[in-house]
Amino acid sequence: MILPLLQRELSIDDFVDRDQECRLATLLADPNSADQEQKLYSKEVASLVHRALVTLDERESLIIRNRFGLLGGNELTLEEIGRSLNLSRERVRQLEREAKNKLRAMVGRQVEVLLEGASDESELLLKGRMETQAPDIDGQVLINDTGENAVRNGEFYKVEITESMEYDLIGRIV
Repeated sequence: MILPLLQRELSIDDFVDRDQECRLATLLADPNSADQEQKLYSKEVASLVHRALVTLDERESLIIRNRFGLLGGNELTLEEIGRSLNLSRERVRQLEREAKNKLRAMVGRQVEVLLEGASDESELLLKGRMETQAPDIDGQVLINDTGENAVRNGEFYKVEITESMEYDLIGRIV
């Protein structure tokens, strides 16, 4: 009963030795664990890469991912990618260039979206499709912000794409 009364709380910055050379934080830190800042950075980079790659078709996305070792993959040569896709090295290079051009064009992109109504994902989201998206085949555009605009189903709206999910894009009406 008396022991808890004698114990005091320690700060992580308190010294734990008589010479005041070792802080508690030093003893608690795991040198084998991954740096939390690096984990957050890697997660953010992966999210940005995924958002960019969703704008490419499957073959272009595969070429870019494999060429640059994105999302945890290994970097492959044009020849290695060509073998896996049954394409020549030169054709893979051309497709890579086209994909890079598409990615550059998507930065800050605004698209026309046909508003279809409430989303099945959440009652807080609206759903719509770009002209290039087919129902039940392609993803959809989920709209999470209409601003001050009153919106109606069946109308086209300019939407700024703000992020992407595995199959769907997320945006706001501008």
